[in-house]
Amino acid sequence: MSLNILYLINRTTYLTKMSRVRIHNINALSKISNVMWWGLGWDEYDSSKSVQENIDNKYAGLHFDFVIVYKPLELIDFCKLKYTKCITYNEMYDFPSTIAEIDGSMVDLVICHHENDIPVYESYYASYHGQKNKHVKFTHIPHSAEESIFMDYGSKKIYDVLVCGRLNCKNTVGESHYPLRDRMAKLISNMPSEYKCSIYKHPKSVNNDSYTDKYLIDFAKAINSAKICISCSGLPKSRFGKYIEIPMCNTVHCADIPGQDKDDFKKMLINIDMNMTDTEIISKIVYYLKNNDELEKLKKIGYEWSQNYTQQKYAERVIDAYNDFKNGTLKPRYG
Repeated sequence: MSLNILYLINRTTYLTKMSRVRIHNINALSKISNVMWWGLGWDEYDSSKSVQENIDNKYAGLHFDFVIVYKPLELIDFCKLKYTKCITYNEMYDFPSTIAEIDGSMVDLVICHHENDIPVYESYYASYHGQKNKHVKFTHIPHSAEESIFMDYGSKKIYDVLVCGRLNCKNTVGESHYPLRDRMAKLISNMPSEYKCSIYKHPKSVNNDSYTDKYLIDFAKAINSAKICISCSGLPKSRFGKYIEIPMCNTVHCADIPGQDKDDFKKMLINIDMNMTDTEIISKIVYYLKNNDELEKLKKIGYEWSQNYTQQKYAERVIDAYNDFKNGTLKPRYG
């Protein structure tokens, strides 16, 4: 039986947010469920009324199995919604604001895309010490990538090494959020001259034409243009989207091992980390560039592994998580 799902997202966010992973999540979900997109800025949504009033006015007589939301505190009385409420998180390292959102929205189910984000929140909600939301449940569905964008385009490898992702980002206490990536952006200038290395220019986070997916398509094609793409798990040691997007493009990923799926990543990554010297890192990258058979082996393993994390698989896992939540059999991880 197909589920009725309401996805609430500010229309401006939908149109302009460069990161489209949430949008792709719901697009995939709409292929196996009856999904309605709505919220602030969408037709017939009255920003002066509560969410429930808006739903009663537009969808009278229609029962929603559950509602997924992005930025619930933008909406009036989302916490009073009578349907099962769900929120998904890419990152949860800002503990105070995340707790404020979970408590303020009174969501029933939190889907975390980074497994290592869950323990601190489960611990916080395990016993009552002032939090408002005493019933919320947590589970993990790993990051996935849109397979129609992040794929092997069969293009020529122009670069030997390409550094990918945002650079020089600071966390709330002024530390580098991606220390290894920032280091590598400087270190590639020390690569032997016979290798062509570059840094991919990360686009702005908000663009008027983000809804076209052009920035993600450009990024996927840039990944395709390199033999090796460098990224990192950042200070949180999280399995960011690039850990899926790069191997899905049939390109070898060079990075540190994140805090989950360690055995898998040991088989497919060119593993570097902040404890290695500059010479050790460069030597390791050069080794794989000189030994194409070894590089091809990593590429094949990574590509095959990534096919288990398409958006189609993600959507199926969301449905499984919802059904298990309703049945009281929710698992800590799906996928």
